Amino acid sequence: MPLIDSIDKLACILLSKTRKQNMQHSYKIFLRDLHINAIIGVFPEERKAPQALRVNIELQVAKNKNLADDYSKVPCYKLLCEEIEILTIKLQPQLLESLAEEIAKLCLQHEVIMSAKIDIEKPQALDGKAIPAVQVYLDNL
Repeated sequence: MPLIDSIDKLACILLSKTRKQNMQHSYKIFLRDLHINAIIGVFPEERKAPQALRVNIELQVAKNKNLADDYSKVPCYKLLCEEIEILTIKLQPQLLESLAEEIAKLCLQHEVIMSAKIDIEKPQALDGKAIPAVQVYLDNL
């Protein structure tokens, strides 16, 4: 086996082990049904008044080995919700997709958050015929 192939194989094994170790010391946080009213949409009639949005967030969080029931070592749910609401109202995006990505990026700014999966729905957008929704996943790995 050539030396380059051996080095590549070793690098892949080490990377795989590192990712497995990171995942072994992690947990998930769910923030479900965060209701936000914000200007969003492509069409002029959508941008006249705030629309109802429902946001669901799943965060993979690096577990501090010495957590010991210490609030300062975990993300603050209330602060995350407030930051997401402020961002959503401030951005006034056209697309659910871009909003979901920006929310994921915001979550990943917290150093212990390893990945973010964001689901956003516009429950009143299509007059009850269907609920438009998107899901975006980003990670820091």
